[in-house]
Amino acid sequence: MTAPDVLSCRSLVREFSRGRERRRAVDGLDLSVPSGQVCALIGPNGAGKTTTVRMCSTLLLPTSGSISVLGHDVVRDTRAARQNIGLVLGGERGFYLRASAQENLRFFAAVQGARITRRALNDVLDQVGLADRARSRVETFSRGMVQRLHIARAIVTRPALLLLDEPTIGLDPEVAVEVRSLVRQLVADGTSALLTSHSMREVELLADTIVVIAGGRTLAQGDAQAIGAAAGIGEVSSYLIDDWAESYRSQLLSSPGVRSVDVHARGLMTEVVVAWRSGAVPGSAHLPFLVRGEKTQAAGLEECYLALLADRGGSGTGGAPDSLIDAAS
Repeated sequence: MTAPDVLSCRSLVREFSRGRERRRAVDGLDLSVPSGQVCALIGPNGAGKTTTVRMCSTLLLPTSGSISVLGHDVVRDTRAARQNIGLVLGGERGFYLRASAQENLRFFAAVQGARITRRALNDVLDQVGLADRARSRVETFSRGMVQRLHIARAIVTRPALLLLDEPTIGLDPEVAVEVRSLVRQLVADGTSALLTSHSMREVELLADTIVVIAGGRTLAQGDAQAIGAAAGIGEVSSYLIDDWAESYRSQLLSSPGVRSVDVHARGLMTEVVVAWRSGAVPGSAHLPFLVRGEKTQAAGLEECYLALLADRGGSGTGGAPDSLIDAAS
């Protein structure tokens, strides 16, 4: 028999209410995370990403639908599900600042009903690069060190599933690279992960499958190639020009094969990014401007993601406000 997915969400719905106001933050979401893989959940602010993570972690109850972790329903068999989950919400809160890293890990492991030896604690701290600060108070840690401690807390009981909600947000680039490397190593060792991120580069580096959501609903799902197919984009051309006139946009969009047009200031010049429909020949449109530099390449996740949101008519928000989420949790 085929082993069950580590995480499975089916027809997931979550509604929030305050007074007469009622909003559906997650609306019929389906996703799964196979063993040893990373599934990335991406979407604009308010799309329902954090709400989904909190439901998967058992911090929020779904209004309807089901979530299971290694076959354990998170509502009916909450304790067994929690024993297989490591949650990384990040941020600078969540620890006893005057306690050491080692003391914090021992406490949170005990809360989960696990007895962890000192050697096991030190092994986890070594894995996240904090072995030399095991006895240091958390209040002396940098933000990057605190984030690594969040990951240590999540993996101290060796869970099968990591829930990573924006694990590198606000981190310096070099620290973000370290965190991504750590996640890759954990996955290589057999851990599965559900990741949310606003960094398309991070998603491209880490994810095996991607789910794009907006307004709590799925816009596209699959690997990077499937997301590109759903967006209808094949390649992207970048043109450097001297001067941009807004009338150029409508001229380009009316040309055969052009999917979308974005414009960016680049010092004294302007970059015009033209996304071509799948199957179109890049450069086949008449360009209404003089080109100083040109580059064409396969469409990246960011271009495909933005095209999907544009089709929906903008930002795609529709998830619950933070105040409603906080009140419910």
